[in-house]
Amino acid sequence: MDYVTRQFINLTKKFRKEFRKALNDFQKALHKQTEATQEAAKSQQEQTDAYKLFLAKLDNRPTGESYTKTDKESRKPMEWIKLAVEIAMLFVVAAYAAVTSFQLVEMKIASDAAARSADTAQQQLEASERPWIKILNVKTRGESQIVPALSFQRSSSWPKGTQQATFQVDITYKNIGRSVARVTADFELFLPLWKDGYSNVILADEKKFCDSVTMVDPAQSVVIFPDDAPAHWYGAGAAIVNSDTTTYFSDIKPGIGFVLPVMVICINYQLVGSPKVYQTRALYEVFRKDNRTRFFEAGIGVPAHKIFLIRNPYGDAAY
Repeated sequence: MDYVTRQFINLTKKFRKEFRKALNDFQKALHKQTEATQEAAKSQQEQTDAYKLFLAKLDNRPTGESYTKTDKESRKPMEWIKLAVEIAMLFVVAAYAAVTSFQLVEMKIASDAAARSADTAQQQLEASERPWIKILNVKTRGESQIVPALSFQRSSSWPKGTQQATFQVDITYKNIGRSVARVTADFELFLPLWKDGYSNVILADEKKFCDSVTMVDPAQSVVIFPDDAPAHWYGAGAAIVNSDTTTYFSDIKPGIGFVLPVMVICINYQLVGSPKVYQTRALYEVFRKDNRTRFFEAGIGVPAHKIFLIRNPYGDAAY
């Protein structure tokens, strides 16, 4: 709680204490004034009753009627005074309630402001002291004719026209934060169709995949210190090649299907000892070096030296 907030609360308490004391003094003075008024009215009543009794004796009138009438008349000023006092007290109570409500509202505002300030300070501290994993580079690997960077596999147990595409990569990343991190890398090979809205499709798939892998697997994770050299993740991703992932062109090898490989990378990590998980995302599109297109003939393997990658900046995210 800052200095201004504490001063405001102290002033509020002091004002409420002085207001209560003033209200108590006012009530005591009003009570004394009421007693004095009643005594004066009583004395006046006694004098009036004596005078009326004297007149009644002179006129031979019954004293009871005269006394009753006088009593009723003498009560009227007291009733008005009592009503005025009650009205005054009502206004005092209403004013006190209004002041108290105002104080409660101000205290609530001050409390909320203090809570927001504390949350902001905590977030700033976390952002400055937490680990941050940055994806430095991604490249293909695999020059073998048997298992090149992009390869295709078939099986007699699969439906006709179905095969699997496998893509091998080397992901380089580094902890650029200020705390030790436990890191897990997840990778997806995505084969979208070439059609209108292609960019939106691949961005949506990246979000879908990275949203689904938000855990750090202790069995697959590594511990990275801020001063460590860049780390590498060597792995591969696979995708099914069928009519849903194959594009055909009437003017380019009619009847031959092509695939458009896209790589989605999600690095999940957490501060050692903390359950909170952070994530860094990246999206890479795969190109051929010979004709600089995205189209790879389905079923034909391609080694790493014939492939280059372009990072799609619209797919970058870190939190």
